[in-house]
Amino acid sequence: MTADVLPDAATPFGQRVRKRLGDDTVIWIVTVGADGRPQPNPVGFCRDGGPDSAEFVIYNRPDAHRLKHLRDRPDQVSFHFDSDGHGQDIVVLHGRAVVDQSHPAMHEWPPYVEKYGPAVARFAGDITEFSRTYSVALRVTITGVRGI
Repeated sequence: MTADVLPDAATPFGQRVRKRLGDDTVIWIVTVGADGRPQPNPVGFCRDGGPDSAEFVIYNRPDAHRLKHLRDRPDQVSFHFDSDGHGQDIVVLHGRAVVDQSHPAMHEWPPYVEKYGPAVARFAGDITEFSRTYSVALRVTITGVRGI
């Protein structure tokens, strides 16, 4: 998917959204549980495509509750980045998230290895083993963006 849903790249907000999608290492995913409660969780993510791509991938453990939430309600998901600590640089994304069984494992996907390989090596050791633990790829398609 292209950046049609992303803010205009010529604006400061559009530039910040693209930078954060490319550079940030943590995004908060918020799914909706069966009881209707929001379920926020910080996760690693990696954009799938260039700077105008409106898609990214999140790897999950097969037993992650969010997978059930998203199977039942794939369009009831939002994402946000941490603010700058002063109530600014707010970016909230809405989208659709579905399991992508055709996506390569994280250790076989160069963009993920480039972005997270050194960090995974520091806290988890071997990225191949980590990839076996976080083996389910969620493909997120951004459908809306808001923020300041």
